[in-house]
Amino acid sequence: MNKIWRLIRIANEKILDIPPQVSDYLAVESVLRSCAAGMSVKTISKVEDLPIDTIRKILKEFYDTYWLQDLDINTLLIFGRVKGNYKNFSREIREISPVLSDYDIIKAFYICSTYTRIKKEIDKHYD
Repeated sequence: MNKIWRLIRIANEKILDIPPQVSDYLAVESVLRSCAAGMSVKTISKVEDLPIDTIRKILKEFYDTYWLQDLDINTLLIFGRVKGNYKNFSREIREISPVLSDYDIIKAFYICSTYTRIKKEIDKHYD
């Protein structure tokens, strides 16, 4: 972690009462959201104008996984629509995109669940 980022985290905590972990979430929230929606590392890299290795590092740190190719559906949208219910999530994905494997559905659910937890933590400090 570089010196400037440490100072930002300290200032956020002391002045704005934002925990350091939430500052870290805020710094990468758009990358995490894009992955949860089904975007690949390459696409996120283009959208965020960041090197692919940086995107991989972020996603490995927060999710321990990422997509190598764009999904043909927005998994985060489906996750929200089914209110985090795995059975309904899996059923709806199979109806829309029968090409996704069981592993990919589980992976998508995990990523969406993790993103939702992180987003709730961010929202606690910004609502």
